[in-house]
Amino acid sequence: MKNIRSSLMLGLFLLSLAVVAKAQSDVSAFAGNWMLDREKTNTSKDFPQKLKNYKMAVSGDAGGFRVRSQIDGTVEIQSAGTGSVTPVTQSASRINTAQAQGATNSNSKINYGGTMVLFFTVNDATYNLNGEEVKLETPQGPVRVKAKPDKAGKALQFTTIRRMKMPTGEMEITIRETWKLAEDGKSIKLLRSVETPSARDEIIMILTKVG
Repeated sequence: MKNIRSSLMLGLFLLSLAVVAKAQSDVSAFAGNWMLDREKTNTSKDFPQKLKNYKMAVSGDAGGFRVRSQIDGTVEIQSAGTGSVTPVTQSASRINTAQAQGATNSNSKINYGGTMVLFFTVNDATYNLNGEEVKLETPQGPVRVKAKPDKAGKALQFTTIRRMKMPTGEMEITIRETWKLAEDGKSIKLLRSVETPSARDEIIMILTKVG
């Protein structure tokens, strides 16, 4: 009986190692440098017209999956009720709360065309792809994240929650993101949305592997 139990435990242990190894192997397909493919992306009037390029550098495995993104171009979002615009920039270490206030105190029916999503993009973070919520320190401040691959290993899902202090109190911002890998492994369909207590925005981009 002991031998049977030992064999069963050993089999389960080897199976778990195989599952982890497969997940890490599947995730490795997302590693590399990725760039916005304008020909395959629907860059209609609802797409950020001043977005020149969007790049991602992805490295690591399921235990430490680093994503660094870069926005090229002066992308602007409409400030609530003023008709003015606020530049989207990732050069600052933290997003200015006054800018964020203008980006979120608005009517949820406004179509931001992906610009608010870019405004709240976390541009450098390392994820643990086990599906558990963890706290991260990012250039834009502390966030809570969940990240995991799908069972087939062809998609990654991210949920990022940020809390920001505003003159009217704290505000929670939720960013949801899905990466879908093409069958040939040469492109990613990136779907990202952002939700605040008063507004919502989303963007869809096709990124092509360049290295």
